[in-house]
Amino acid sequence: MLDTQIVVNWFEQEGVLEPEKLNYLLYFTQATYLAGMNKKLFDAQFVAGENGPRVENIDQLADNQSYRKTAVLDENINEFLYEIMCVYGMLSSDRMSEMTCQEIPWIQARMLEDEMPYISDDLMKDYYSRMEAIQRFFDK
Repeated sequence: MLDTQIVVNWFEQEGVLEPEKLNYLLYFTQATYLAGMNKKLFDAQFVAGENGPRVENIDQLADNQSYRKTAVLDENINEFLYEIMCVYGMLSSDRMSEMTCQEIPWIQARMLEDEMPYISDDLMKDYYSRMEAIQRFFDK
């Protein structure tokens, strides 16, 4: 499993600098990977924020100029991240918020009365594995 900072750095190198958009891309990345590979790609836990899923410490990760983890990613991981970027990267943060706030994992987490309602990895995996389009990331 990768350190979240490595994935954040990858998206930043692709020009994603807005923390809100970064949150959504991280969420779509993790959910898709969970559905296709049955395991997490990186070590983040998502909270069901008011406007969609978010990584708790995204501001520190995105602003961490002094801590740039660089890693040579496996070719399959690099390709996977690139495909996520191609599918979701052109969407606005507002559009990604609309999409995620209509999904069962976010809705169920928001129904919890916790101060920090976490989105279940299992629920993300189950929800995304039912989407036919997800298979395009793994059928090579």
